[in-house]
Amino acid sequence: KLSHFQNDLKQWLNSKNNFKSNVKNTSLGFLTEGLIDRPITRDIDWGVKVPVKGWETKRIYVWFEAVLGYLSASIEFFSTTDDKDGWKNFWQNSSEAYYFMGKDNIIFHSIILPSILLGKGELNLPHNIPANEYLNLEGLKLSSSRNWALWVNELSDIYEPDSIRYSLASNFPETSDTDFSLDELIRSNNQELVATYGNLVNRIVNICIKNFDSKIPKAIQIDDDSQKIIDMCHDTLRVVKDEISNVRLRRGLSEIMKLCGNINKYIDLKEPWKLVKSDEEKASEVIWVCMTSINCLKILFNPYIPFSSEKLNKILGFSNDLISKWEWTEYDLPINQEINSLGPLFKKIEVA
Repeated sequence: KLSHFQNDLKQWLNSKNNFKSNVKNTSLGFLTEGLIDRPITRDIDWGVKVPVKGWETKRIYVWFEAVLGYLSASIEFFSTTDDKDGWKNFWQNSSEAYYFMGKDNIIFHSIILPSILLGKGELNLPHNIPANEYLNLEGLKLSSSRNWALWVNELSDIYEPDSIRYSLASNFPETSDTDFSLDELIRSNNQELVATYGNLVNRIVNICIKNFDSKIPKAIQIDDDSQKIIDMCHDTLRVVKDEISNVRLRRGLSEIMKLCGNINKYIDLKEPWKLVKSDEEKASEVIWVCMTSINCLKILFNPYIPFSSEKLNKILGFSNDLISKWEWTEYDLPINQEINSLGPLFKKIEVA
C-alpha cells in the first residue's frame, strides 16, 4: 500500500539536503495531497506478466516494473556471473545511486521507487535525483514525432564530439529550461574552446617547442604571481570536485573556464615571448607554471571533453592513456619531459 509509506517518505525527503529544490519541492508537494493506494497491475495483453498463478491475464503497471527494473536488472546481471551477490554492492552498505532524468519523471523516482525499496527493506534509497529542466531546440520543445530534433550520430558526423559535449555541458538545463542551437554550438566552440582554452595551450606549447627544445623547463624559483596560479589550480580542483559530486555540472565547467581566463591573464602579464629574449630564467619559470597548469586543466576538463584531454595528455609527452583520477600536483609534469607537436587542440568551425 503506497499510503503506508507517507511518513517515511516525508521524513526521508526532508533529510535530502543535496536534492535540487525542484525535486524536493515537487516531491513534498505531491505528498501534501496524501498518497493514494494504486493498483500495480493492468488488464491488458502486453507488458510484463504477473508471475502468480491465476493472474495470467494481467500485466504489471509500466511505472512499477520500470523503476523496479533498476534492481531486478542488477540481480539478473550478477546471476550470470560467479559473484551471485555482486548486486548488493550497488544497493546496500555505502553505495550511492544517482538517477538522471527530466523533471517530468521526478515522482516516479522520488515516490514510487523509494516506496518499493522501503517495502522490500535493507536497500538503499536514491542518494540523488538530479532531474533537469527541459532543453529546447531553437526555442521549441524537442519532438521526434515532429522531427524537431538533432540526432547525435548525424551531429557527430559534422562536428567534433568535444565541441558538442562542451556546448551541451555549458548549457545544461539544471535549474531552468535552456535553449540549444547550432549557432550556439559554433559560438561556444570558436569563442570559448578555440579562443580561450585552445589558444592558451597552443601558444605556450609553441613557445616551449621553439625556445626550450620541446622540453619542460625548470623553474628555479617562482614569484607571487606564479604561486597564485598554482594555488588557483589546487582551489579549482577542490571546487570542481565538489560541484561534480553534487551534480552541479554546469557550475563546475564555469569554474574551469574561469581558471583558463586567469592563466591567460597571467600569460599576458608575464609576456613569455619577450622573456625568452631578455631573461631566460624568468621565462623558464613562466613556461613551467603554464605547462603544469595546463596539465591540471587536462584533468579538470576530462569529465567534460575527454577526447581533447587525451590529446593534450599526448602533447604533454605522456605515453600512457590518461587515467580518470582526480589527482594533480604541480610536480606531476617531469622536468625535461619532451612534449609533442600535434596541432591545435581545437579547430575553428567556419561558417559559410
